[in-house]
Amino acid sequence: MATQELRELRQMTNEQHQMIDDLRLTIKSASDACVKIDLIRELEDELTRHKRFLEESALCIQLMADELAMTYKELQSLRSKLSALPDLKAHIQELESDMCATDTVAHHLKEEVVGLKAALVAPKDKHALGEPTSPETPINNAAV
Repeated sequence: MATQELRELRQMTNEQHQMIDDLRLTIKSASDACVKIDLIRELEDELTRHKRFLEESALCIQLMADELAMTYKELQSLRSKLSALPDLKAHIQELESDMCATDTVAHHLKEEVVGLKAALVAPKDKHALGEPTSPETPINNAAV
């Protein structure tokens, strides 16, 4: 995009130089006072156009310089992020490892909770069926 704009600015500059050369020839060939007055008016109009062009060119140049500065800052930021990438990858691997270990511990704890719940429910079920809740054997019960 900027390359195209630069080409257009160069082309306009070349056209202006050609126009200046043409105006010099016209001035040299003007002999009558009326022709010279008309030529002066044309030159004033042309001068106004050139001033506008210069202002627009200066604005374009400033915008391009600002865009270049922002692009440079973004490039520096991306380079910084790129240099931090290996550390981030290592950190991600560490977190993934920690996550696997946490998942394993959580799985074991869930299994333990299920076992404990089953152990709590089993004595209640035995008591409801009339079975002794103590770990006494039937032989010990007969002796009593």
